[in-house]
Amino acid sequence: MRANSEIEQGEDRPLYMQLIRRHCVPLHAVASEPHTAGGAKFTGGSAFLWETICGRFFVTASHIWRRLADLTQESSAESRLITYDLNGPVLIHLPRLIDESEELDIAVFDVPRIKDFNPAGKAFLQTPGWVTAPAKSGELIVGCGYPAAGWKFRGQRWGLDIFVWAHRRCTVSESGRLLRLDGGQSEKGKVTYFTKEKPKSLELPGISGGPLFALRDTLDWVGIVRSGYGIPLKGYTVQATPSEFVGADGHIRD
Repeated sequence: MRANSEIEQGEDRPLYMQLIRRHCVPLHAVASEPHTAGGAKFTGGSAFLWETICGRFFVTASHIWRRLADLTQESSAESRLITYDLNGPVLIHLPRLIDESEELDIAVFDVPRIKDFNPAGKAFLQTPGWVTAPAKSGELIVGCGYPAAGWKFRGQRWGLDIFVWAHRRCTVSESGRLLRLDGGQSEKGKVTYFTKEKPKSLELPGISGGPLFALRDTLDWVGIVRSGYGIPLKGYTVQATPSEFVGADGHIRD
């Protein structure tokens, strides 16, 4: 028996969904492609905006960072690293890797003058200096990201659609190194997805690097998406790295 599932449009998003989307941004390498609609090609995923007592950071998946670094940091690179806010593309200039773990698939970086980096409609989630209590199996987990299918060229400009979901059952591996959300596979609970427009279908590639949160007395960051497979409503799997492996200084503890 599958869990009850549905997709709802953006105007029906509850308040907590509006809050978590403020802390998630797209992270892409963009290259000129003049012979296609929109004249540009986007490659990448999502990232989390995080602030601690030690500073401000972008947190994403290691495989996203590696791919974007390959495309944008070579001397002959034709792509530029960007994020996106309510006003359009925002150039990310001279990103500096703080730490990464290919095994955990997580990377942390910053940029010069990051204290002054304030993309419209977005905000760095401020957390205390101590480690947030990790997610527990069965806990309500909410998350968001920018699937590649959500990038559309409309009215002479690029637009994008964030994918936001609430999942009433998560599984934590015995090692504590992996969070897993299995949509449509549980006999209990309900999975709800929220998008700006109600799509005919929605695939998950592009949400890697997006944050996961647990709704407690506060909004607690509990993970970074490693991968997403399948199609919502028909069954999918999201795997994530718990946030407890990232220290307040941006360095990763193994």
